[in-house]
Amino acid sequence: AENMWITPQSIQELVDTFMNDFLGEGEYLRGKADLKSLRLAGDKRRKLLDNLNEVKIVNANNASKLWTAYLRSDKPVLPVTFDSVCAKDNRNAAFLTQMHPLVIQAAAYESNELPCEVGVTISTDELPAGDYEFLIYVWKYVGLKPDIRLIAVSDNEIVQKNILNYVQYSSEYEYEDAQHTAVWDAMDRLHYEKWQAEKAVYTSDIKNECEYRLDQLRHSFHQREAVYRTMISNAEDERIIRMRQSQLDKLVADFEQQKKRLDETVQRVDIRTNLQVKGILHVEEQAG
Repeated sequence: AENMWITPQSIQELVDTFMNDFLGEGEYLRGKADLKSLRLAGDKRRKLLDNLNEVKIVNANNASKLWTAYLRSDKPVLPVTFDSVCAKDNRNAAFLTQMHPLVIQAAAYESNELPCEVGVTISTDELPAGDYEFLIYVWKYVGLKPDIRLIAVSDNEIVQKNILNYVQYSSEYEYEDAQHTAVWDAMDRLHYEKWQAEKAVYTSDIKNECEYRLDQLRHSFHQREAVYRTMISNAEDERIIRMRQSQLDKLVADFEQQKKRLDETVQRVDIRTNLQVKGILHVEEQAG
């Protein structure tokens, strides 16, 4: 597919690579089943904790808190899984998705070595024989619906749509990159146009969702506000009045805080892009 979701297998491969590159060669992830054990010595956990402090985690959540707690603890083993079904059956295991802080650390570290240049060759009747340039980006969606996607770009529509599938059964291909550099540079314009259009849609979707949530929040707030004001107006005991007024003040403060969060969500909506691969797809001449 043109917009390919990052798979559990690719996430595991990224984490494995990061662990070995950043911490040194070792067997950190253990177990062949979906439920695995992450085993890190104290010095390794401290190194990851220092690195975590340098990585900007956009959406701090329970997974972030648990990961930080593990890195600060004296426990070397953490149960982990890359599988959604396993995660549901094992609530104490860390579910390593693309939004987990460890995976974000891994992506940030490995991206320092990017973009890489690759050449791949395939045999297919979907394309005429020849060389086709392509780019692969990571798009990181920031906002109410955080996500990470791989996005392929090519001036050939078939290549753009299928390259992420082609590379899975391709062979290595050697080429001279000098003749392709200008084409790669020109394709960056295609990527910008694609990104601009997608960001407009994403921003609109998030804005509409936040407005809907704000309407629901406002409706609930006004209903509860009316109840408290009625109770205050009907009360005669000063202690009851103060108590109800305090409850009303808290209700107003909570509403304003939630409204502020929704407003801030709309303001920070973004799709951050990172070029991962500059590539050449070589299509072999068909026999006969």
